[in-house]
Amino acid sequence: MSNPYAPPDPASRPPEQREHTGPDEPSPADGGPGPGKAPGRQGRAGRPERPKPTPEQLASVSRSVLHFGLFMLAAVLTMQVDLPWHLMSLAFAIGAVVVGVRALVRVLKEQIRGGIVVLLVFGLMLSGMLVVTTLSSLAVWNEQMERQECLRSAITVSAQDRCERIYQEAIEDRFGTIPGG
Repeated sequence: MSNPYAPPDPASRPPEQREHTGPDEPSPADGGPGPGKAPGRQGRAGRPERPKPTPEQLASVSRSVLHFGLFMLAAVLTMQVDLPWHLMSLAFAIGAVVVGVRALVRVLKEQIRGGIVVLLVFGLMLSGMLVVTTLSSLAVWNEQMERQECLRSAITVSAQDRCERIYQEAIEDRFGTIPGG
C-alpha cells in the first residue's frame, strides 16, 4: 500500500507536466520553487500569499474607520437641526469624505480584504450625498428660513400644511414648475 501523505513521484507524471530543472536547481517535487519561480510560500492557484497585517496596522486602520463613522454620525445628526446650525453637517460630511478616502487608501494599501472595503465605499457614497443635500439647502436659504419661521408659529396640522404649501410655491416660483408635476 502506498503512503497517501508522500509527495507524488515525478516519474509517474505524464511527460508534458514534468519540469526540467538544472543540476543546481531544486525541482518542485523536491520541495523547491522550480525554474522561474520565486521562493516563498505559495497560496491558492500558485500565487504567493500576502503577508498578514500586523495588529498595529489593524488597529490603525480600525481607528481611521472609526473616525470616518463618527464624522458620518455627526453629519447625519446635524442635518436635523435648523439653519444656520444645519450647515455644520456640511463640514462634518466633507470631513467624513476626507477621512473616508484616507481610510479606504489605507485599507487597500494594507491589503485588508472583506466587508470593510464595501462599507467604506458605501459610506463615501452616503457622505457625498450628504454634501450635495446640504449644499442644495444653501441654494434655497431664504425659502428655508421663511419655512422655519412659519413652522415655529404653526400650532395645528393645518397651519403646518399651509407652511409646507407656501414653501413649495416659493420653490416653484424660484426654479420654475417641474414638467409633468
